[in-house]
Parts: sequence; C-alpha cells; structure tokens
Amino acid sequence: MSDETLIWTMRGGWIVLACLMLFSRAVFQAAGDERMRAFLNEWQDGRVKRTWGAASLLFAALLAAGALTASGGLRTLDWILLGALLAVLVADGLVNILPTGFRTFKERLQTAWVAQHRGTGRENDRHLFGTVNALLAIGSLTTLAVVIGYRPVELWAVALAVAIAVMSFCVRRVSKLAAELGDRALDVAQLRRELDSCETELDAALGELASRDTAEGGTHE
Repeated sequence: MSDETLIWTMRGGWIVLACLMLFSRAVFQAAGDERMRAFLNEWQDGRVKRTWGAASLLFAALLAAGALTASGGLRTLDWILLGALLAVLVADGLVNILPTGFRTFKERLQTAWVAQHRGTGRENDRHLFGTVNALLAIGSLTTLAVVIGYRPVELWAVALAVAIAVMSFCVRRVSKLAAELGDRALDVAQLRRELDSCETELDAALGELASRDTAEGGTHE
C-alpha cells in the first residue's frame, strides 16, 4: 500500500466512522431512552454485533499492514490520526466480538454513571443516554472537521465516505431486523411444535376418558 493510499484509507475510515456515529446518535436521541435501552439489550446478544466487531478488526489489520510498509510520506498528524483510528477500531472490535465484551462495557459505564449522579435526579437512562449522545456527536463533528480540514480533500471523496457510512448504517439496521425476524420465525416454529404436542396430549387424554366412559357403561349394564 502506498503512502497516499494509506492516508486516503485512514481519512476515509475516520469519515465513515464519524458519520456513522453522528447518524446513530441522532436516531437514538430521537427514538428516546426506552427504545435505545431496548436496542442496546438486543445488540449485546445479536449476531450483527460480532460481525461488526470482526469487520473493525479486519480494517485495523489492513491499516496496520499499510503503516508497516509506509515509506516516509506521512506527516506527524497523519501518524497521530492513524494511531488513534487503530486504537478505536481495535477497542470497538474487541468490545463487540468478545462474548461478554459489550455487556461488560455497558454495565461498567452505567454503574459509574449511577454512582456519580446518585441522588441528583440524573441517574436515569434519559440523562445518561442524552449526555453520551451529545458527547459522541460533538466528538464526531470535531473529528470530521479535523480529518477533512488538515489536508486538501476532494469533495467526491468526502461524499463517497458519507455514502458508505449511510449504507453501513442501513445494512446494520437491516441485518438487525433480519436477525429479529429469524428469531421470531424460530419462536413461531417452537410454538407450533408445542401446540402440536399439546394437541397430541389432549387427544390422548380425551381418548382415555372415552375409554373409561365406555368401560364404566359396560360395567353398569
């Protein structure tokens, strides 16, 4: 990978991640704290989370390989942004791909928030999610400003990165819905099997009652 390709890949990765974060914060804030809590609970047990974690680690590996073969064309700020992106990707990947990574992170964050704001009226989900969403949105906007502004950039490249972010957000949402539908289909199939089992048991019970009635009728005669 050439130095120029590495720089563009790194900047594109930052723009995609920042836009994804910005979109998701806006959606979560508009949806409200109850729906956000429900989404997080479903996300921590879903297959999409592990897929996203694996993709983050693969992209980090690609950037790391490019950094190892860099020939000296990167500025100091390029290296800082590259190192920061690698740290974010690896942390995000491990949190999402490890079995209890996201659950542990979420519980520690909530425990720390509640402990710090106990008795203030701000220990609930509404204030927690509102604060987190605001901070992440500000961080995303700041990142976009730095990554786009520190070097000349073509408008089409920014538009492409934003489009990839939108597509990624939509794919994550559709994948989550598909997983939910799959789980519901399994639940329906299980319910049908249970109903069939109940019907069989009911038929057997009715048959036994009918046999007893017949036997009792013959005895009386």
